[in-house]
Amino acid sequence: MRILFIADLHVCSNTNVIKDIMQREKYDLIISLGDNTEYDLNNIMLYNTKSVPIYGVLGNHDLYHVFSHFPSITNLHYKKTEYKGLSFIGIEGCMMYKEANVPMYTDDQVSRLVKTMPPSDVLVSHTGPSGLMDKDNDDISRRGFFSFNDYYKTAKPKYHFFGHYHKNEHHTVYHGWNLTECYCIFGISLFDTETNTMTKLFSEEE
Repeated sequence: MRILFIADLHVCSNTNVIKDIMQREKYDLIISLGDNTEYDLNNIMLYNTKSVPIYGVLGNHDLYHVFSHFPSITNLHYKKTEYKGLSFIGIEGCMMYKEANVPMYTDDQVSRLVKTMPPSDVLVSHTGPSGLMDKDNDDISRRGFFSFNDYYKTAKPKYHFFGHYHKNEHHTVYHGWNLTECYCIFGISLFDTETNTMTKLFSEEE
């Protein structure tokens, strides 16, 4: 399966580039990793001429109601969904760093969710795990959730895809005899589950 990941467009002005990518590339599923505004999501819907399913989670700049304007987008937050032999589940938002009516949580809050989440092949989130993308960053808004590491150990997901950091990186996280392939995505990237290859297609800055 080929999955088109879209993360952190933040009102992308290069709509022609997005249109070209979405109409040129071959993919079976689209996943929004958050901080794609209503404007961005509307363009994604418009250019989804292949009419493939769209899954997503909200980012820390997204209003809670944004998916209500797009009923065909499946919100993966705390919801397990299966497609073409793979199971997906998600966690929205990032670490709480201020009071605001957008998806932000303490690690304790996410931990309570994670403890009751069913196992899934793919974990989808906006932010990443603690100790990976945040290890050299003191910015609390960039801290990952430690509880994701607990989910790796108990649920053993094969993949974890997330955005938030405005970087494109791949890390393998080992937990005992098992491992989880973690991909941080910024902009638009295409992942092939058969070859385990990620192809960066577009990002405005990095």
